[in-house]
Amino acid sequence: MKKSLLITAALCSTMAANAELSETDFYNNNYTQEWGRLKLVGNQLSSESGKPIQLKGWSTFSINYDEVVNCLKQDGFNAMKMWGANIVRLACYAENSKGTYGEYQDNAIRKYIKMASDLNMYVLLDWHILEADGGKGNPNNYLNEAKGFFERNCTWVKENGFTNVLYEICNEPRGLSWNELKEYSNQILPIIEKADPGAMVVIPTPEWDQNPQEAANAPINKMLYNLGLLYSTHVYTCSHMGDVVPRMVGASASIPIFVSEWGAVRFDGDGNLCTDAANQFLSCMQPNGNNGAQLISWCYWAWGEKNETSNTIKNCSQPYTLDNLRPSGEYIVKILGGGEPWCCLPDTTVPFAIQEIPMLGENYGTLNVGWFERGEDGIAYHDNNSSAYVDPEDKEMSGKKTGEEAKGTEAECCNMGAIYSGKEDLTECFRFDDCVDVSHSTAGLGANWAAPGDGFGTVGADLHNLCMTEAGEWMLFDIDIKKAGYYTVHCLTNSGTSSAGSIGMSIARGNKPGQNGNIIRSWADRNDPLADPWGSFQLSPTPKCGLYPDGAQDENGAANGDPTKPYTCWGWTACGGVDANDLTVLFKYEGRQKLFLSITPDGTKTPGDFSNFMFTFKSAEIPDFELLDGVEAYAADMTAVAIYPNPAENDFTVTTDGAANVSIFNTAGTKVYNQNVEGDVVVNNNFPAGIYSVRVSNSKGVKTMKLVIK
Repeated sequence: MKKSLLITAALCSTMAANAELSETDFYNNNYTQEWGRLKLVGNQLSSESGKPIQLKGWSTFSINYDEVVNCLKQDGFNAMKMWGANIVRLACYAENSKGTYGEYQDNAIRKYIKMASDLNMYVLLDWHILEADGGKGNPNNYLNEAKGFFERNCTWVKENGFTNVLYEICNEPRGLSWNELKEYSNQILPIIEKADPGAMVVIPTPEWDQNPQEAANAPINKMLYNLGLLYSTHVYTCSHMGDVVPRMVGASASIPIFVSEWGAVRFDGDGNLCTDAANQFLSCMQPNGNNGAQLISWCYWAWGEKNETSNTIKNCSQPYTLDNLRPSGEYIVKILGGGEPWCCLPDTTVPFAIQEIPMLGENYGTLNVGWFERGEDGIAYHDNNSSAYVDPEDKEMSGKKTGEEAKGTEAECCNMGAIYSGKEDLTECFRFDDCVDVSHSTAGLGANWAAPGDGFGTVGADLHNLCMTEAGEWMLFDIDIKKAGYYTVHCLTNSGTSSAGSIGMSIARGNKPGQNGNIIRSWADRNDPLADPWGSFQLSPTPKCGLYPDGAQDENGAANGDPTKPYTCWGWTACGGVDANDLTVLFKYEGRQKLFLSITPDGTKTPGDFSNFMFTFKSAEIPDFELLDGVEAYAADMTAVAIYPNPAENDFTVTTDGAANVSIFNTAGTKVYNQNVEGDVVVNNNFPAGIYSVRVSNSKGVKTMKLVIK
């Protein structure tokens, strides 16, 4: 797929161009008193009472640099609050000669936290690494310093009663895979949890915090920590609307997003302002503007008097008036000053087809990849416009929509799948004018793609060819879940399919609270509460030509394709593992919902050409059907199920609310206790000190709780 992002948004007026702001507009707002200690409700950052909230404010330059220190006096914090900010991000640079890791920085941090707290504002404490000073953007180069930094400051925050501080454990890592960033995070998070349990923590994502989609495909197991975990995204609207923003929009379906740094300029902080793109980006942080229906919080870069376009203030030694704002400051103050200055981005997607799972009278359902929603790029789908699949000769075919002589430019190569179909008249191709590389498939027995299909996908007219996939692309589908539960997944693909990249699935814009999130599980781990959920899986190429859906070869052998042309050799194959039943998808709720399908890289590779595929979901092949925690339990009263004491030293009691199964897992996912009980049970197994997960299943549902053994 291709094509750059175009987000269509009807924006409301922000505020009159010459409007004045008075000190009483926002100065007396008591944000921390009203919202209390923040928490996550599903993937939404919320107040202590559970109300969705949006933090909005500034990020500073380094609090150690002279160009920002003058701006972080009390009158500077007063100005931020007066102009509508409810949070300030304190950038604590790891590369600095002024005693970065010790008393100098700690004293400054604590002074600024007190100033913001006195104004009832929130604080994001940012461990800000850079590529300078030999750091190379690798947080592991400062691992010991980071551990000391968070141990000291989180302890101070807790001991002094501040509940308004959030923590960002790394700024803009470079050159590290998501697995490496998870390893780093899993070394820092226990330190924060011990010092300030229950705090909100912003996790770094790959590529300078520009690829949250990789984190969405394999998030950190949040059950291991008594912390709220959000995932960072950094956006500069002159540079990132075509790649980073679609990743954020897509990743929001699975993980909580926090835009800890963004600006209406280029990624280097300079150049002209791109305010139209910035307005579009702001609409993406509203619930109807992203696939997770999240109200996304943000910090604008930057508060200081540095001589670059992104900077807000001309001179922090002068009074904080509108006349003292740079153009970037004028823009963001108008946004903050308008309160809610933009309309929601309406859900303009229209179903191409509603796909039932399972289908009426059957135990399976199909997901046809060609039947994605109708709508704009960035709304119903996102398609990159890379030159990877545009040949200079092929671009000349872009004008052949009516069989006329070739004309057009590379940018007009919208549906390369249709172009590569070989038809002179592209209007005969399936969805030829949608900018997704999809067309009719030649799959099916006997290559009879023109015949009516049977719904199962054994005839090609039911199927569609999705090809030329690239990292960061995604599509939305309208599905109707007739029965909640686990389904095994099979893929129809061909022997030319590449397994270099992966495919992610999650529910977006569901019809019940908390419905968004990962739904892919390994069948072997389906009931293990400590097992990491999957967000993605690789496709395996089908090994032979001419396969029936059950894997048997047809009587004509390779009649379904030419073994010398792998893309003609179709068959059903395993998804996500060697065993065809290894991959399961959990649909938590019945009813219509939107399935988010994403294309992601594998390490540094792009997926390349997956060739062609569709998916079949089967429920009858799972003999011991059982829903995960939070599925049945969302409608049940499980408040009577509890653990005490917790933390425990040796013995502890599990209250079960009647007959139940009690299972206990260690952090490695090993089940260390399993008993069917008739009531409350005292457990005295002398477990080693550590974190455990206790799972109680009774007639009302399933509840999983964290247990700490000292």
